[in-house]
Amino acid sequence: FHNIDQLTMFADYRVPQALVALNVLRYGEEVREVLKGREAMPQGSEMECEIRGMSIVACDEMCERVREVARERGEEVEVSAPVVDYCIWLWARENRDLIEELPFHRTRTIYY
Repeated sequence: FHNIDQLTMFADYRVPQALVALNVLRYGEEVREVLKGREAMPQGSEMECEIRGMSIVACDEMCERVREVARERGEEVEVSAPVVDYCIWLWARENRDLIEELPFHRTRTIYY
């Protein structure tokens, strides 16, 4: 794959949940109440799009921060959003007890 750095993270349901547990993202009270109530978010709703969009932005910013730290050390690293996504997803799998305090968002769709 010669241009993986052009892809975004895979905006699923588990990574945003992990980003909240890692204090990378914070949800407002309205979103938290919907999640705690295990209510479905309609596909394409503002709430669902914000969760997915902010997850993409967060992963992109994490990539940039990794590159920045590497440059400060005189190093260069190749890091992409899909790689960050995968690392967060693995962490989430291994730390389910930490992330399940706040349920993941529920959206019925065929797109992800």
